[in-house]
Amino acid sequence: MLRANLKWKLMGSCLALILAICITSCDRSSATAIDSSTTIPTNLKLATTDGPLSEVNTPDAIVKLAPTLEKYQPQVQILSPKADEVLADDRVTVKLQVNDLPIFKDPELGLGNHLHVILDKQTYQGVYDLSQPLVFKNLAAGTHSLRVFASRPWHESFKNEGAYAQTTFHVLTKTAENNPNPQQPLLTYSRPTGIYSAEPIMLDYYLSNTPSHLVAKKGDSGLADWRIRATVNGQQFILDRWAPIYLQGFKLGKNWVKLELVDNLGNPIPNVYNDTVSIVTYDPRTKDTLAKLVRGELNSTLAMSLVDPNYKAPLPKPTPAPTPIIEPAPPVVKSTPIPTPAPIITPPVVIEPTPRPIIVPSPPIVEPTLAPIQSPPPIAIAQPKPLPSPTPAPVIISPKPISIPQPTPVATPAPVAAISHPQPIETPTPQPIATPNPVIVSSLQPEVSKTPAEPIPVPPAILPRRGYANVNPVKSAPVAATGDEKTWQTQAVELFKTAGVKTREFTDSIPPKAQRFGHNIQVWVGNAIDTTLAKVQAWRDSANSDNKPAENKTS
Repeated sequence: MLRANLKWKLMGSCLALILAICITSCDRSSATAIDSSTTIPTNLKLATTDGPLSEVNTPDAIVKLAPTLEKYQPQVQILSPKADEVLADDRVTVKLQVNDLPIFKDPELGLGNHLHVILDKQTYQGVYDLSQPLVFKNLAAGTHSLRVFASRPWHESFKNEGAYAQTTFHVLTKTAENNPNPQQPLLTYSRPTGIYSAEPIMLDYYLSNTPSHLVAKKGDSGLADWRIRATVNGQQFILDRWAPIYLQGFKLGKNWVKLELVDNLGNPIPNVYNDTVSIVTYDPRTKDTLAKLVRGELNSTLAMSLVDPNYKAPLPKPTPAPTPIIEPAPPVVKSTPIPTPAPIITPPVVIEPTPRPIIVPSPPIVEPTLAPIQSPPPIAIAQPKPLPSPTPAPVIISPKPISIPQPTPVATPAPVAAISHPQPIETPTPQPIATPNPVIVSSLQPEVSKTPAEPIPVPPAILPRRGYANVNPVKSAPVAATGDEKTWQTQAVELFKTAGVKTREFTDSIPPKAQRFGHNIQVWVGNAIDTTLAKVQAWRDSANSDNKPAENKTS
């Protein structure tokens, strides 16, 4: 039983210890800064107030940059002027020192880690270079206060112990004004101030000598619990945690912001500067680095250069060159010479002749033979009568009508009996046709009228014809042509010869059955051509004999 009681007592002690540790840690955390990356609104009373102003989350770009500065715990000191120093001039030179925080300004963006220096109740001045002293001129005679704290590039104050420094000095003499009580809580207004071109706008401040809420409730410190009463354009709300907040709903142009340090009952905590008002201008037409940061328009490389002066963008990793794949060489196979086989001698193949089949020809077909066509009578050329005019008269040619005999029908021969052996077919040899006389031989030829036909006038353009001399006015007769010129008779002869040759070539290229038919036609055409040629030659001979006396007369 005793052991059980001891056991429960031990467990109760452990629980009490754990609870005390949790309360202590919560108490400490309330008196220190809260991470600016908090995205949940912490001031419920602001959400319940009526008005256009509302609290929103911290911009994403700032949330990403804030962890980079968490490693710093800046320690700020005022080297000049000394505490409670009396100056014999109306100007003061301020010298500062900061440890554990790089103070710089990015040359491209114009922002960086810096100090907020506040003289009395004036608006702060940013210090980005500690090597250059800060000078305040034309100061009024009397007591003045100087407050300094470290700030991030987006003007949020560091809230660690030692990040704030304060001193009081006098110009010519001491007075009661601008002399805060160092034993009482003190509010230092930081932001917003000046001109803004983008929402949300940060509201930030610094607290000095303020106990945690838990300690203030116990009453051990002798200080009352605190609150921040904020009023923006008449819209009022309470802040109960020491952390920056982001607001939107500012009107275009001038806005006013008032911060008051009060106790938990809303009564003002007395001290200098615990009631401060600032004018804020909202103009979206202007462009600055802070607005780009709030909107997220800065790329990551430029944004990192705001919090680290030595930051260099990482070089892109070079793409490794692909490793060449070396394929192993194929093994060398020694080739063994293959012996060439002896040639195979194939005996010659004896091909026996195949007996030809005996073809019994069909009985020949006898085609009907056409009777030769009688040649037409010679063409008589009538001589023109002499005209009294010396101009030669045109030659009028009156040809006689040519009668072509009708072919005599030939009886079809009886079929020839089949014979056992084929015999050559004898082609009938064409009989030469005697040169016909001027007298018409065929009895079938119609009787020709002896009455001379009417002379056919020849156009003058034909005369004189080639191959003839000029017409004699007494007797118009053709003159013998020279050897070089061709007359129409010569051209006709050549044309007939060419026709005969073409006919023979055509008949030689057709089958035998048609060739025999063509041969008969060839014989008939040949006879007709020969007859015509003979008649033309006889006419030429007679014409030459008639021209000889005319030539003798001319000579």
